[in-house]
Amino acid sequence: MTASADLQVNTPQEPRGGGARMALLPGTVANASVSNNWVIFMSITGLDLRSVWLSLSPINKTFLLFFGAVSVHTLSFSARALLFLRSLKKQPANENASSTHPRLNIHCKRVANLRQLHLFTLYLFGFCISIQVPNAFITLGNSNALAVSTIMRQLTFLFYCDATIFLAFLLLHTLQWLVSARVHSFATGKAE
Repeated sequence: MTASADLQVNTPQEPRGGGARMALLPGTVANASVSNNWVIFMSITGLDLRSVWLSLSPINKTFLLFFGAVSVHTLSFSARALLFLRSLKKQPANENASSTHPRLNIHCKRVANLRQLHLFTLYLFGFCISIQVPNAFITLGNSNALAVSTIMRQLTFLFYCDATIFLAFLLLHTLQWLVSARVHSFATGKAE
């Protein structure tokens, strides 16, 4: 960067389209919706969980409690299934008979049930989203902000929360997929 480029960034600039001259901070772009990505990152990571919880609607709070229960169930089942497969693998080959072990069939059925539980939870989450999006367009109140900015703020908050839940779904699905592959490989006798 040259000295003249430094001078241009640090001096006040006139906004595009004419009008009154205003001073811009170094590193900002005139007439940009948000010109500083660091501010966006700070606003995302600086959330207080208590304030987020208080901002959620009752249906979202109920879903989060249900999703927490599903997550705990998934983690506990996955840990038990992997420990069972590990103990099955450590048994001598003549005692093993992995494809005919009675508890292995139970684990195969539980993996299928877990998959169905995750699918139900995903559909329930979609239902919660479809109920919450129209509520973002309700802008009643004594606010000095424009209705559009209120709607955008509510939709942004909703999408940030939903993206977090989708990431958690992805992690749970990946865990369920790995456990399912291990259980089925033992059931078919192809375990290493």
